[in-house]
Amino acid sequence: MKKRYLVFGAAGSIGKAVTRELLSAHHTVVALVRSYQADAKKELSMEGVFVEILEDVSDPARLDYFSKYRSEIFDFDGLIYAVGHCPPKGFLSDIKYSLSQLPLDVYLNEIKMHQIGVINVFQKMLRNIVSGGCFVFISS
Repeated sequence: MKKRYLVFGAAGSIGKAVTRELLSAHHTVVALVRSYQADAKKELSMEGVFVEILEDVSDPARLDYFSKYRSEIFDFDGLIYAVGHCPPKGFLSDIKYSLSQLPLDVYLNEIKMHQIGVINVFQKMLRNIVSGGCFVFISS
């Protein structure tokens, strides 16, 4: 049975793999990407994904707008949260430093993506999941 999924962070390495797997199983996928990810947006669109721009998952007003807009079209069988980033030099270069050594702005950005963003998405988008649907949180 064909289902509908909303993937947050669909331009990243994990989110893109999940999106492609859902597509290969013939599901409908709405992918959320940031505006600077134009190449990924074009690539996903060409593969049959509906792509929307969502700059910041920590912005509850934007999520509220998106939730209301989306619910007028259809609800989702599942939401997948795969928001994050791959460090430019890879994960091994980043994990050699403890969190206490990160610059404050980098640390706060991590909190926005992996804590505040998850809470906002869960609170604002839960109403867009059909009864019996799922919320999947993927983090690296």
